[in-house]
Amino acid sequence: MLSDEMYMHVMPIYTKPIVVKIFIFIYCYFRVLFQLLKDCIWKPEVVILSRRFLNRFFPISYKLLLKYIISQGATLIWDYDDEIIETKEVSRKSFDYLSEKAYKIIVASPHNIEMIDEKYKHKVHLLPTTDGSMYFRLNDSIRKDRIELYKREFRIIWVGTSVSLNYVEKICSGIENAASRIQTPIILTVISNKPLEYSAKNFLLQNITWEREIAISEMLKSHIGIMPLENNQMTQGKGGFKLIQYLSVGLPVISSAVGINTLIVNSDVGFLCDNLDTYQWSDAIIKLADNSCKWENMSVNAYNLWLEKFSFNNNLRIWRSLIE
Repeated sequence: MLSDEMYMHVMPIYTKPIVVKIFIFIYCYFRVLFQLLKDCIWKPEVVILSRRFLNRFFPISYKLLLKYIISQGATLIWDYDDEIIETKEVSRKSFDYLSEKAYKIIVASPHNIEMIDEKYKHKVHLLPTTDGSMYFRLNDSIRKDRIELYKREFRIIWVGTSVSLNYVEKICSGIENAASRIQTPIILTVISNKPLEYSAKNFLLQNITWEREIAISEMLKSHIGIMPLENNQMTQGKGGFKLIQYLSVGLPVISSAVGINTLIVNSDVGFLCDNLDTYQWSDAIIKLADNSCKWENMSVNAYNLWLEKFSFNNNLRIWRSLIE
């Protein structure tokens, strides 16, 4: 929908004035329209759609062009990993239309399958979204540096967009409680497009503006990754991508017991919390921050779980098979 240059200039869109939003919408509409027109002329063998063509709208012009492209022998593979109906990225009608036209539907969680009409479920392939940008950077030197850092401080990391910052804020009291009960200083690093507005008393809060390389660097020198969520329709549809990223660099995790998180996290790699209450999060942090052997074992287990269930190379193999 956006070129790389435009993306860097306009994101996040919700912060822009209405006139700018209208311009961006028109720009996105014609950019995608042009891409579909190109596919009508230079016919592809496979079209892979990630989530949707255009946010909140599915113009009739797109439907006609997509129908023509498929009629010329192209295969549509549709990939989504979120509760895109609840977030209003697509309407129910558009969702069913894409379900009908797709040859295969790739989803990240069992909840994503439940969203699909029964008559299209035979097209579904469950494949949790993974990340191949970090796992190869985890080496003996990084592991050694983490252990040395563990002796001086305990680093917690959260990476995400600003819409989820309120969940992080709700568990800060749990981090405060944990920090008051152990001698090791705790540092919470929040990497997002906006800062977490919170006055920490017992721990150090470090806000960092998101950039890919910075996020990777901070994960490699952290000790645990967290994913707090409230339990609702939208969060149940999440694909657990953040947790999978943490596991790929050997980070034990603490997560809310919501949706696919319960299938990703086991007692060998971290802790699941039933809600955002203080004691559950603080107890989990203390168990990892106050026991180096336990933390080190979980770190090894986290990476091994990623290799076993969420390997980038395995996902790549499956995608190649689907396309070929």
